[in-house]
Amino acid sequence: MVYAASTVTQESQTVLFILTGSAITVITLAINVISKRKSEQRVNVQINRVNDDRLQEKADDNDREIAKETRQNNRADALQARLEAQAERTLKKLGDVEDLGKVTHALVNSGATAAMKDQRDGWIVTLALMREIESLKQHNGEEPTDETKKAIALLEQRITTMESNIQDRVKQQELAEGMIAVEKQIVARAARPTP
Repeated sequence: MVYAASTVTQESQTVLFILTGSAITVITLAINVISKRKSEQRVNVQINRVNDDRLQEKADDNDREIAKETRQNNRADALQARLEAQAERTLKKLGDVEDLGKVTHALVNSGATAAMKDQRDGWIVTLALMREIESLKQHNGEEPTDETKKAIALLEQRITTMESNIQDRVKQQELAEGMIAVEKQIVARAARPTP
């Protein structure tokens, strides 16, 4: 029996050794799986952080772009307001210039004509700026106000009228200069001694 007991003990030890080896293998495999999962989790956390950082950068870029567009729109609105105010002042003065055209025959001189040309040139610049603002608004998807459209149309009409008045004044100046030249010739002939 002693023999049988040692065989059982030896078999028990062999089974125990196999079980211990299997347990160690299972434990090692479990540790490897857990380690791999933890590594994957760390990589996923890093990827998520990178993605979050990218999303934040994109959001910051969008915020900066919106702020830039807002500043540009504010500048364009301020410029438009200044131009509209200038157009109003110009249009108020336009009535005075029309009255000046009514008494053109009394004001035929180059100084007044030059002043009218300067006024016309100022209106042309104002009109160009108003059209530029209108173009910027249309580019931004906005339609110009009815007041702006009316002001542009009125300014175009005034420029055309002013151009016509200037041409009339130039013709009258040429006639006056011709008459002065003839008068000078007559005076010069009269001053000559008769032969």
